[in-house]
Amino acid sequence: MITFLCLLAIFIFALDAQVFPSTLTALGGSSLQQGLLLSSLFFFFPLSSIGAGYLADRIGKRILIIIGLGLMALSFGLCAFFSSIWLRTISVLLFGLGSGSVESQVSAFLSDLHQGRERAVLNTSQTFFSLGAAGGPFLIALIYRLIPGLGLKTLLWGVAAVTALIAAAFLFDPNRRSVPVLNNPVDFKKLLKNKTLRWLSLSIFIYVAAESGTSGWLVKYAELNIGLPRTVAPVCLTLFWGGLGVSRALVGFLSGRLSDRTLLTVSLSCTLAAQVLTFLSTHVIVVMIGIFLIGFCMGCVWPTLVALAGAMFRGSSGTAVGIVVAAGGLAVPLIHPLIGIASGPGLLGLKASLLALGIFTVLNFMIVQFIAPKLIFPHSPGR
Repeated sequence: MITFLCLLAIFIFALDAQVFPSTLTALGGSSLQQGLLLSSLFFFFPLSSIGAGYLADRIGKRILIIIGLGLMALSFGLCAFFSSIWLRTISVLLFGLGSGSVESQVSAFLSDLHQGRERAVLNTSQTFFSLGAAGGPFLIALIYRLIPGLGLKTLLWGVAAVTALIAAAFLFDPNRRSVPVLNNPVDFKKLLKNKTLRWLSLSIFIYVAAESGTSGWLVKYAELNIGLPRTVAPVCLTLFWGGLGVSRALVGFLSGRLSDRTLLTVSLSCTLAAQVLTFLSTHVIVVMIGIFLIGFCMGCVWPTLVALAGAMFRGSSGTAVGIVVAAGGLAVPLIHPLIGIASGPGLLGLKASLLALGIFTVLNFMIVQFIAPKLIFPHSPGR
């Protein structure tokens, strides 16, 4: 039951993360204020991910998931209740605070619940994230089509209620002692100084930079570089998230066939090939297939690296997973301005900028090979 709730929480988290960007224009305000709202989504995410991890190892991961989901629900309620753009900015900040706790501690909780199967379970959980990320904008459009007179406030209240309901479900799970709180978790400073955890965090940072940088600019790339109309270009984003979801589902079901090192090596190598294929081609069909392949090839990297962090630092999985997830959160607000500058007039352009993300893939490949001897790979065949 608790595993199902965790998977559902990840799905709701992904849906919620799409609702704010999809409704920001309807909330009003100037372009500057709109940009502030978007940036606010990720402002507290890294801090809450680390802070929640530290607390989770001491008071339990379940309570941090409940608090995180509660903050997300509260943020939607505030947006619905208040019309002030500044109060709504505060509500979006609360969403980032809650979402960092949810994403990190659901992953850590699943890692603790399924020791020895961390990779399979976390890849499965991220399949639900991919479904939510791909289906969120579509679901909003469908709701507005089915209920033409639906107001924005009603939509926000509905999202708040669903999120609060999932939070409440964690309170009533009968198996409350499924993962006991450790009396002596690993010292936080000692964990931060661990070189292996630092390398894992750097690898996650680089991965998220490549993933977010690709997904965030695909629609614009499809319009400007391959000539897709604005009504069709968003399909490329669906292809990307669909590829991520399919690969994570496959790894979740077929987790025992490859070792973690082999899986990461093959995944990163194929990702680089897909990036080159996609951003050097000018044929629409080839580009769209390539977009799906980029998502498919890179899909298992994030959950596998997070699974390794949870498995290697079992004594403080909440904190360890919180640190590596926070590293990924730091990459999101940094990569988009970088691509925006690099793709400007007189510089690289959007095609070359997205192709240059392959450098991150190469760096990640090198990191995996470098730290492989220091890692505990708990999912090697035969174990």
